[in-house]
Amino acid sequence: MAAANTTANQQQAGTPQSSEGEPVIVRDERSNAVTANHGIVYPSQSQRLREEGLVRVRVLIGTDGRAKEAEVAQSSGSSRLDRAAIEGVLRNGRFSPTTRNGVPIEDWYVLPVNFKLPR
Repeated sequence: MAAANTTANQQQAGTPQSSEGEPVIVRDERSNAVTANHGIVYPSQSQRLREEGLVRVRVLIGTDGRAKEAEVAQSSGSSRLDRAAIEGVLRNGRFSPTTRNGVPIEDWYVLPVNFKLPR
């Protein structure tokens, strides 16, 4: 069974600036790809119909690095692919949490999930 390809969000949050009393927030965008995409499964009906597409999933990452909430930020055009991306990220998504002053905090990411069939 084909698995969806996941990549890290390419938008950079910028370099945090440290000044007296100002929190330092660190978002390591490069390491926030789903480290286990076993749960993001290409729906069999979508494979038969040769449906492909990119789903952008907006996901709330908890302090433990697990996905707490997920929603479609941009649809692939297929409700089956959108649903598979959401369910997979919620089931098995593991991330590096954002930190504020070295302490993990909850934060939102937009994760692209690309469903592409072999040619």
